[in-house]
Amino acid sequence: MWFLKDLSVLTATKILNATTVNHGIKRSLEVKNRKSFGISFALSGQLIYHHNGKKYISKENRVVFFPKGASYTIECQQKGVFTLIDFETDEPSAFSEFMSVGITPDPAFLHDHRELEKLFLFKNPDLHAHSLSLFYSILSKVISNSDKLGLYPTLRTAVEYMQNNIGATDISNKLLAEK
Repeated sequence: MWFLKDLSVLTATKILNATTVNHGIKRSLEVKNRKSFGISFALSGQLIYHHNGKKYISKENRVVFFPKGASYTIECQQKGVFTLIDFETDEPSAFSEFMSVGITPDPAFLHDHRELEKLFLFKNPDLHAHSLSLFYSILSKVISNSDKLGLYPTLRTAVEYMQNNIGATDISNKLLAEK
């Protein structure tokens, strides 16, 4: 299982693309064998990613990480605008599961993403180094921003389980204690 602490050791080797996607309401999309790792956060709206029988929510207070090679369905619950960054890492199995991380919405995420998006739009010759710099800036903000949620380490696993299984009807205190 992949946890938030693993973000601090994630080594991206190349940023493949940065874009902003508009999703319409009640629109679904199926993705088979994702070609790269990814990170997304919502500027507005809500998406649900269905992967291996679990649901991962993307909304304004969540960042979602996608594993390379994953097959999943995207379901738009509320139309909105979502960022997407595709990247590669020197660790082929860096993470194999989706991860949805709670954050406090921060305009700095959007600023860094827009700068990254401009690099790809205008084919900037400094693309590689600058894109990695912006990616790590975003990653650093995710880590520090999520830590501001003030979760005690002993509760983090249970809270992450609840976040990643939101809407599950079988969550109980006993189940959370086992996590």
